[in-house]
Parts: sequence; C-alpha cells; structure tokens
Amino acid sequence: MVEETAFYATTADGIEDVAAVDLQKLGAQVEAWKTGRVYFRAPFPFFYRANSLARSIHRIVILLKRAKAMSLDEIYETARSLELSFIRPEQAFAVRPRRLGQHPFTSQEIGRVVGQAVIDASLQAFGQRLRVNLDDPDVALNAELLDDDLLLGIDTTGDVALSKRGYRAYQHPATLNPAVASGLIDLSGWDPSCSLLDPMCGSGTILIEAALKGWNVPPGRWRTAFAFQRLAFFDGRLWEQAKEEADAQVSQRPLQLLGIDRGLKHVKGARMNAEQAGVGEAIHIRQGDCTKDPLPSVEIVITNPPYGVRVGKRRLMAKLYGDFLDNLRRWAKKATKVLFITGEYRAFAEVLAARDLPLLHERGIVLGDLPTRLFVFHVG
Repeated sequence: MVEETAFYATTADGIEDVAAVDLQKLGAQVEAWKTGRVYFRAPFPFFYRANSLARSIHRIVILLKRAKAMSLDEIYETARSLELSFIRPEQAFAVRPRRLGQHPFTSQEIGRVVGQAVIDASLQAFGQRLRVNLDDPDVALNAELLDDDLLLGIDTTGDVALSKRGYRAYQHPATLNPAVASGLIDLSGWDPSCSLLDPMCGSGTILIEAALKGWNVPPGRWRTAFAFQRLAFFDGRLWEQAKEEADAQVSQRPLQLLGIDRGLKHVKGARMNAEQAGVGEAIHIRQGDCTKDPLPSVEIVITNPPYGVRVGKRRLMAKLYGDFLDNLRRWAKKATKVLFITGEYRAFAEVLAARDLPLLHERGIVLGDLPTRLFVFHVG
C-alpha cells in the first residue's frame, strides 16, 4: 500500500463540514465533501485511529477506485480492474451497493455486477472463485453510485456504523443520532469550560456526547469488533497501539452539563445511559417542564425537541416551541447561544420570526430519511 492512501468517510447529510474538521484534527488531509461523504488522504494505518476516535462519522472506507460511470458495463469494467490484495483466496466477500440519482438500473443490479466482476478478477488472480457471504462477510466492498460518480472501497468499520456507540442502556423512541449530536456540539462552539443545557434531553444523547468530548473518551470504546480486524492487512500491533494512545488522552474534569425532560421515564433512562457511558458524574439531569419551570442561566442550549408526525400533533408543536422560547427568554440572564434542530422547521421558523430573534445560522440536516433544519440564534 502507498504511504498516502485515499479514503472517504460517510456521515449525515448536512454535517459534512463538521466531519471534515473532525478528520483533520485526527491527521487527515481533507480534499472535498459532498452528499454525506468526506474525501481525504492519510497514511494507510489512519483507519485504526479514525474508527476509534472520529465522533461525527458513520464509516471509514478505503477508496480503491473512483470513476465516472453511467452504465452497468462501465461499472463492471471499473470493478473488474480492482487489485485484490485486500482479500485472501479463502475469504468470503459481499458487495454493499447504494445508488443516489436517476439510473435505468437498481442498487441490487449494481451489487450483482460488481460481485461478478470481483469473482471474475479472483479467478484470474487466484485460480479460484471467491466465496460470497452476504450476512457475515470477511470483506465488505462498498459500491456507491452518486449520479455518475462511482466509488468502490473497503468498509473498515462494518455494517454497524460508528454512530452506534454501544453505551445505550435505555432506548428513547426518538433518539438523536450520536454522530449528529457530536456535530451540533462542534457547531455550537462548546468547550469544557462552557455551561450547556438540553431542556428536552430525552435519552441524554447530546449531554453524553458533550461529556465524552469533554473528557476525551474515545467514542469507539464500547465497540467489540470492527470490519478491519478481518482484512488481510490487519495489524493487531497497530490496533493495540491506537487504542492505547486514545485511552491515554482520557482526562476527567468538572463539566457543566445540564438536562431537563418532562417525562420521568426519560429522565431515569438518560441517567442510565450516562452511567453506562461512564460519564454519570459529569451530567445533571432532572425532571421538569422547560415551557414553564425556571431554567438555569447557561452559555449554550442545544436541543432536539419533539416534532409531530400527524397533522394534529404538528399544530401543537408551534405552541410547544413558542412557550419554550418565551420561558427561555424569561430566565436567560446573558446572551445564550441556542441550537434547535427540528423536522417541524416551518413552524419553528414562524415562531422564531414572531419573537424577532435573528438567525445566526441555518442548515438542513438529514436524520435517517427525515429532513430537518438546524436553527442557531441568541437569546438574552
């Protein structure tokens, strides 16, 4: 492998710039980002460090080929040219296809064509067919066609994304993606000296991610397996070294992380999650109603509030959001930066405008398949 290797990382649509900074801080040379992907170069062993420490990333992929493709024949020819040093003849592989844009074929057809190309290449390279195992492959080959941009790469993370931290003991029905939560914290400008409130904290994800960041706890600490451990070039010594270096950075310090939720069940669940993550001492969560109870005066508020999925529920959201803002303005004793992410962004935009609170920043973020918008503004 060359000293500098091409990679790409996947993340949520809308926080690519945050993910790029995340990777740069770990030592990557970021080249571009688009559509939930960040393209970068780094020394080959970088994937050990990135899988352990990247906070706003879903997957780290070694980019084997990138080419223009408009047909299945072009996809086959690109895949057929892959050099197969990343897999041993006795190992099994699977293709994980994805397609974005308008094409006269499906993602499944892309997977079939790339799989056949790899098998044909293996017959020439090894004199035998590589085995296919879709459920538990030794090597997962990403095949992504983004309009006419074909990406072929090795997934070093695995089918379970890095955003699935592994510390969750309580499942909230509308949990925020931890990678997005970490991205919101970065966008807020929060550092361990700042006070932070999540007034509708649910299962505590935003507060837990802030605590992990504030204490330099590796977000991959709870993960027991990564895809790279089954690859032909896996180096156990380098992996152990990466983990030791990450653990050596952990440093507990006093943090001002406050959470409120109206549901006692969620309060108890958020505390359970914080304890499971080892940051229970850093976070203070209480039951309360952020629309009418006294609120602490803090420097930063970040929250992912409820948003309705039925028309009747949606009408209630504007009142919830308005009552919360009015109460926050009542108790804010200094300029407080607020980050508010919601799927009911039209309702919230109207609520915000009615209170003459000018926006500092706004952007769209896709949570799963749900389009949301982030609003950043000052209160107080």
